[in-house]
Amino acid sequence: MSDRTDSPTEPVCLPTSQLTALVDRLRELGYRVIGPRATDGAIVFDEVASSEELPHGLIDEQDGGRYRLHSSDTAGWFDYVVGPQSVKQFLFPPVETIQEFRRDGASGDWQVNNSPPTAGPTAILGVRSCDVQAVAVQDRVFLHG
Repeated sequence: MSDRTDSPTEPVCLPTSQLTALVDRLRELGYRVIGPRATDGAIVFDEVASSEELPHGLIDEQDGGRYRLHSSDTAGWFDYVVGPQSVKQFLFPPVETIQEFRRDGASGDWQVNNSPPTAGPTAILGVRSCDVQAVAVQDRVFLHG
């Protein structure tokens, strides 16, 4: 993995073999890999074990109150528009134990146990620019007030 932080000016497209290698390498390095998956007729973000779990050949049809996935011979990787959820739940889990308090039945003393963070390093694939911009706004708010 490169430590480059500059953004390419042109879109970058990986061949399937390199996408597979990317997911495999991220997992080898201990990353939890999150990506879009076709689940119950919708594209949702979830943990992926391999690139084979990422949606390929799917397009979505959206209209007022309607969302459908369809197979397409011309669709590639990530050719759907957006699914019904964002990646926020993976950046800010809705539930996370920070500390546990237990009271000893015999002595009545309190014990405090600090819980380690549950999520390690995370890589998120297939994120849309609107989600990236939303994360940048949250970073500004949380880091700089």
